[in-house]
Amino acid sequence: MTRLTNEAGATRLRPVRDPQLGTKSRAHLLVGALVVAFVAGGCTSTKVPGEIRNEPVCPDFELGAAKVKMKGSLRKPVQVSIVEDDDVLWERVLLGRRSPDDPAFPFVVPDDDATYQVRWAQCPNTFAPKKVELDVRVQDLRLDYTCGEAEVYQTVELAIREGDAASRIIEWVAPPEPACWGAEEEAEGGDEDAADEGDDAPPEPSASAAPSPSDAPSASAAPSSSAAPSAAAPTPAPSAPPPPPAPTPAGSATPTGG
Repeated sequence: MTRLTNEAGATRLRPVRDPQLGTKSRAHLLVGALVVAFVAGGCTSTKVPGEIRNEPVCPDFELGAAKVKMKGSLRKPVQVSIVEDDDVLWERVLLGRRSPDDPAFPFVVPDDDATYQVRWAQCPNTFAPKKVELDVRVQDLRLDYTCGEAEVYQTVELAIREGDAASRIIEWVAPPEPACWGAEEEAEGGDEDAADEGDDAPPEPSASAAPSPSDAPSASAAPSSSAAPSAAAPTPAPSAPPPPPAPTPAGSATPTGG
């Protein structure tokens, strides 16, 4: 430091710059920046996209008597993880596509020569389908769903080659329970409910069980008067013999027609 005194007698200090020291400090800073840039460049690679192909299609369906339009999805979603030495590089839960025209689900990996493990696991928790009006598919899983402890059902290798897009394709592996939500399952459940209700209800008469005109009694089948049993007339009691005629008085003439 250099002490300076002005004409008024005031004293102030002014730092003295050492040219050699300043040059060394700038050199140290430049080397440090280069080292950081080199290390950062060597530790990270450009991320490039890949595709998960042949994901199942779960079409939209209508629910209930009100026919509410619902988005098709797997009943139990699938969790896909890309792993390197037990470090998870990428992980997503997939619900299936709603239409065959939907694009393949994307993933990202470093663009270098490397081999990774792809773990396929199925969520134990059932996913509740969402209404079509909630159109953003990625938000369906963020609303109220938790996958749970997903059980790995298959592991496959993914060999990435730098600059080769064809090496960044993952083929879908079907889970143990691949069922989708859909109208056909609801219809089957409705049939079962109807069958349960029908067990308690009396059977409806069929057309063959209804009485036909031929079953009605005909006129020929009606009992006739000759065929009807007649009651036997009681036998009359024997009547008393008529009284004897009274004697005719003497001298009286019997009138004759004359």
